[in-house]
Amino acid sequence: MGKKISKLGEKLFGERRGTERRRFGPAPKYPFYDNNDVLVKSNRRRIVDRRIQSFDASAEIVHLHLSYLDIAGVLEPSGVTVTLGRDPECDLRIQTEFSSRKHATISFRGGSYQIEDHSRNGTYIFLWDENELHITGAKMELSGSGTISLGTPRAYAGQDIIRFSMRRT
Repeated sequence: MGKKISKLGEKLFGERRGTERRRFGPAPKYPFYDNNDVLVKSNRRRIVDRRIQSFDASAEIVHLHLSYLDIAGVLEPSGVTVTLGRDPECDLRIQTEFSSRKHATISFRGGSYQIEDHSRNGTYIFLWDENELHITGAKMELSGSGTISLGTPRAYAGQDIIRFSMRRT
């Protein structure tokens, strides 16, 4: 009779010994839709919180660090746009004869930082692992680290160079 009670207790309360596995019905056939109409492709028992679908714990936030002469700043991926040029309303004022009033903008779009040129002279971008690139009226994705020169190549810009670098947090 003791065995019958222990089996009954196991069925009602799910009691088990250390090495025993819990036994339910047969394993479900994947893929299937759960009660919330979410497609289940594999066992989800190890997912911490599946209600937060857009959260990626392994994703890192990338900040863009800019420096020009004695001015330094950090651009976060929050949709803020930084304007470069000679105009007093620009976020980063570059007083050179080759820079336009509103020469270029740097923004975070589509998961990456982009620079867009609005000038006639163009923007020169030097990436540390590539050659210097010249863009005029176009957009370009910034990656790694390097320099930005407005209106003139880096070799002729002197101290009027904007340095940038990506840093993960």
